[in-house]
Amino acid sequence: MTEVERPVLTAMMNRATYPEGQRDLAAADAAEKTLAQPLGVLDGALAGTPICSATISRRRSQRRQHPRLGAPGAHRHGAFPKGRPSG
Repeated sequence: MTEVERPVLTAMMNRATYPEGQRDLAAADAAEKTLAQPLGVLDGALAGTPICSATISRRRSQRRQHPRLGAPGAHRHGAFPKGRPSG
């Protein structure tokens, strides 16, 4: 993890976080090139494994409902009670 931490932060800061006038696109490009090797190893290790879609959808279906918010999902934010709770 520490091998990719600095390049990820460098790319993120120079692509999105810093104000446009302070961004160093050359540093972001260099950081992304540095990430190619370690992320390539990760891609190779995960190639052909159904780790993402099956695991995520299974976990989503197993989540418990929050007593005030209801079922998980984007629509749940409309379930907040109006006003302050009593007690």
